Amino acid sequence: MIEKDKLPDINFVDTDSKNTLDEIIKNFSKLVNRDLKRSDPLYLVLETFANYLLLQKNLINFSAKQNLLAYATDGYIEHLGALYGLERLQATHSMTTLRFELADTNQHIIINKDTRVTSGDRNFFKTIKTVDVPPNTTSVDVIAISTDIGEKNNNYKIGEINKIVDSFPYFISVKNIDIPNGGTDKEDIEKFRERISNAPNSFSVAGSEKSYIHWTKTVSNLISDVSITSPTPGEVIITPLLHNGKVPSEELIEKIYNTCNAEDIRPLTDLVKVQKPEIVNFNIDITYFIKLSDSNINLTIQQNIAKSIEKFLKWQTEKLGRDINDSQLIKFVVSGGAKRVEVREPKFTKLAETEIAKIENINIIFGGFESD
Repeated sequence: MIEKDKLPDINFVDTDSKNTLDEIIKNFSKLVNRDLKRSDPLYLVLETFANYLLLQKNLINFSAKQNLLAYATDGYIEHLGALYGLERLQATHSMTTLRFELADTNQHIIINKDTRVTSGDRNFFKTIKTVDVPPNTTSVDVIAISTDIGEKNNNYKIGEINKIVDSFPYFISVKNIDIPNGGTDKEDIEKFRERISNAPNSFSVAGSEKSYIHWTKTVSNLISDVSITSPTPGEVIITPLLHNGKVPSEELIEKIYNTCNAEDIRPLTDLVKVQKPEIVNFNIDITYFIKLSDSNINLTIQQNIAKSIEKFLKWQTEKLGRDINDSQLIKFVVSGGAKRVEVREPKFTKLAETEIAKIENINIIFGGFESD
């Protein structure tokens, strides 16, 4: 993909206000054979007309630019995507499994469809079907989806969704037994722009790497990175990674497989497999020192260093195959204001393109002040 920022800025019409007014005054003066001064009432009339014309020029310029992928905005970019058969990915519901604990009874217990459970905030999950629980059953697992859409519904820990809203006879307790997943926000316009730019790769009938990346990213806008490998002839292994270095769920892995293994996408001779990234754990154990001359702002520097380490973790864990790089850690910490850094962990570790780094333990020590 050609980066948007590397393209030259263009205008289809001149939108400079001075040039527009000068051109109108010049042409009108020739037409009436009269030298117009700023104090002339006609000059003021033409100045008003120039402002109106400038508005029209800006509208023409904007409209023309909306036909170019680099400039297209909301509403217009969807039409550019339609030329390639692409739709902007819409926000989706999150899904989780609820475990209901029930009283021991010799009667059937009915858990109605749309029975709502919450963590205590304003977000709710509801059961997707009515469940007839047999007698003498003390627990049952039921699939539930969020009543609202968006990625925010994925941010619950196991057991956190545990408050019943629509209670029923013989109910004792409820909790989610897995982390909710699948909830997405509407696809970011820049990500959709990137997909449109990469769309021609999908025309390949030879199973190119970029083609598989394109089709993988059409499954969910949670997918931030994709690795395509072929360890043996005819075998294609797809490894997706989600935002913030998250590993995709089994449901998402299955969706990617079904998409990329479709007969109208997969070349006949390819054996497609989809796998989760292999996690390589690492620790951060460092001591940093601050210049003595910066002692009066050392609290600010320590806060900046903490933020720099957070930025390093994001950088380190957001891309597949990114080596665990202690030199980059030093670079981030020094940019936060440290004079120097002693790194005990991590050590430089080479990662395969199907591996992702994941932080396990963090130990940050302020070693004190040193002379400049």
